[in-house]
Amino acid sequence: MVEGLTTMGLVHEALPSGSDGAVLLLPDYGRILGVWPHWRAENALWVNPAFLDFLRLGVKDDGWMNPGGDHMWLSPQEEFVPDHGEVPAAIDPGRYVRLPARVGFTMENRGEVRAWKSNLRMRFRLSRHVRVLEEPALASLWGESWLRRAGYEEETTLEVDGERPAHVGLWSFTLVGAGAEFRLPRHGSLAVCIQRRESGRAHLLAKRFGEAGNKSCPEPLVACRAGDPQAAGEISCSTASVPSHGKQKLLWKTSLCAFSGRIDEIEAIAARILA
Repeated sequence: MVEGLTTMGLVHEALPSGSDGAVLLLPDYGRILGVWPHWRAENALWVNPAFLDFLRLGVKDDGWMNPGGDHMWLSPQEEFVPDHGEVPAAIDPGRYVRLPARVGFTMENRGEVRAWKSNLRMRFRLSRHVRVLEEPALASLWGESWLRRAGYEEETTLEVDGERPAHVGLWSFTLVGAGAEFRLPRHGSLAVCIQRRESGRAHLLAKRFGEAGNKSCPEPLVACRAGDPQAAGEISCSTASVPSHGKQKLLWKTSLCAFSGRIDEIEAIAARILA
């Protein structure tokens, strides 16, 4: 995959994580495209097979394509993607650029979009600052583990400036392979996903959504959707929408970790995380 991204001239970077894992960032599409718990493991995120075909063929599609991975939109849906219509190009793929960062990796998208329900146009700047984590930081966030793992934490900042007040928030999507099993705790913004392999091994992907850094924005709600045999499953979560009185800034912190191990080991880690 990395070779194909290079051939296509798409800006990307694969960064080491955990003891011998990696995280792949693709700022050209504003996404985290891959998380490998160790160098022989499969990608814990779903990547669109059609996107991989374009990479293998070395042909770039001029239209919109969902590469997969982990991405961020504006919410609520009724404002920016009404009636399940097309996602505005300003939101996805957007015009993401990589920005210099002393620590971590920052990709930023600036654009203008219409809020349909409020009937106004809104300028926005969405910045995803990703810090890929080594083993000590993963242990601090997710607990000690003998399993190999990789992951990152993210701080997303949204700044908006509209003609009149409107409600706006952030909407996170993490795509995983079809057939994944999702589990949610009774309380708290957390989701785990188990992806079983025929080899008797499995991946565990865990994602935690912190409370958005805005007093008027309560704890976000997490939802999961299992894919059919031909589609991806997803973990989605959106912050509550907050009024954008002129200029408004919203901060949201999330973290993700992918583990690899035997199914019984993965079950034990999942139970501990959800406890």
